Amino acid sequence: MKIFIIAMDDPIFYGPIVSKIIKSCGADVVGVGKVPRPMGGKDELSYYFRFWGMLAFFSISFKMLFKKFTGQDDPIKEAKKKGIPTFEWNDKSEIYDVLDEYKPDVIVAFVPFIVPADLLAKAQFWLNTHCGPLPKYAGLDAPFWSMLNEEKELAITIHKMSTKLDEGVVLSQKFIPNTGHYFPMLFDLFKIAADEHVRLIKSKYQAELPELRYSERTYNSR
Repeated sequence: MKIFIIAMDDPIFYGPIVSKIIKSCGADVVGVGKVPRPMGGKDELSYYFRFWGMLAFFSISFKMLFKKFTGQDDPIKEAKKKGIPTFEWNDKSEIYDVLDEYKPDVIVAFVPFIVPADLLAKAQFWLNTHCGPLPKYAGLDAPFWSMLNEEKELAITIHKMSTKLDEGVVLSQKFIPNTGHYFPMLFDLFKIAADEHVRLIKSKYQAELPELRYSERTYNSR
């Protein structure tokens, strides 16, 4: 099975997932592409400063600068270590020709945009990693909304992508207790996601589908 990874430039949360996949299943990965982060510049800095608070903002910023300086968990650098072809795109319109050439079976995506139908058609399916229990907590910042609503558990969900945000067949959904500590839980969820991606790849995506704990869908934005 040929896997292609498309990830935004995020060495803190998604980068470690990509690194784990490449290190554990590199023989199955035929290409890795990187796309820009959303927002960028002052708007992004202002948003996270207000959302995380000053202490967490500077702590995460320091970790990000350190990882960028060292190249740790950079999708492109990790792929090059394994001799996997790499690509860097400024716009999703540049992705089509590469996928036509490599013809992947599955695309593992960590992208900041809704993938259009004609791009989804370039593989058997695309996978999204959502940091919340679907279908209940679709949208952005699901751990925050879960904590605000005093849920007993937080979740990470891996699902097939569709043209609608955070919809599609769920392949994996794992829960952790809500301890009330935002960042430790967030890092735990992404670590679980990395392990689940490796498990799914090794099982050729034949894993038994999880029983979803929620049926209703809500959508939250920033």
